[in-house]
Amino acid sequence: MNPEPILGSSYPVFFGFTIVCMCGSAALLGITIAREWRPARHLIPFGIALGLIDRALVYVLFRGELLSPAGFIIDTYCILLAATLAYRFTLSAQLVCQYPWMYRRFLLLGWRRLSARQILINTHADRTSSAVTGLTAHKSRSATI
Repeated sequence: MNPEPILGSSYPVFFGFTIVCMCGSAALLGITIAREWRPARHLIPFGIALGLIDRALVYVLFRGELLSPAGFIIDTYCILLAATLAYRFTLSAQLVCQYPWMYRRFLLLGWRRLSARQILINTHADRTSSAVTGLTAHKSRSATI
């Protein structure tokens, strides 16, 4: 079966260039947007732009079909999927790292908000441990003086 009519390019070009190079770029895009705390809707115009760039580069470098609607849709879908996965993974890691008393990691791409009781327990435990650490540091400073 010839993938040319559907993908607008061959399988090696699709996997080697679109999946590896362009989806890698899309993953970096998703990470960048998540680190700046921007909403996920910002991925859409950039993903479509990367899809257009992908079609143009496949045409120029590998003599693929430039005006392949199915190829553009498939390539853009893969690019947006990679960007969205990287965005969710980065955002969940960032949220849990920045607010550890309020959120816990859930699976790979998500987080869960802790209940009010768990938040109070965590805040109380943090205050108690910092007070104990402060007393220990104070005692060690006074012992050396």
